[in-house]
Amino acid sequence: MKAALSYPLIRDILAKKMCVVRTSAGREIVLENSNHLLWEDRTLIIGKTGYTGNARHCFVGAMDTGSGMVITAVLGARSRTSLWRAAEMLADIGVHPELALLLDAPRANRGAKQAPGRTRR
Repeated sequence: MKAALSYPLIRDILAKKMCVVRTSAGREIVLENSNHLLWEDRTLIIGKTGYTGNARHCFVGAMDTGSGMVITAVLGARSRTSLWRAAEMLADIGVHPELALLLDAPRANRGAKQAPGRTRR
């Protein structure tokens, strides 16, 4: 991503929300960028989405935080929803690095059931 962003044309293409392609026969085809984060009202995140059966949903993106470029990558997401949730979390951490500390905080024991009188070790 870092190398790709050094080319203004690639940078412009990745930042486009939509484009109209006209065929030689005069037909117009509207293409929309599948980068969900471009459509959000937030700091612009340009990037490339992808999917294969083995790699699942993937996204690599870049955003300018004001104090430098942050490049993020999400690989192997099981759904588009989880892909964008993870990408948004990484973007938020890129803008507010102190949020990364929350990832180290102990998680509440969600729904874990124990036998009566037993303690977890």
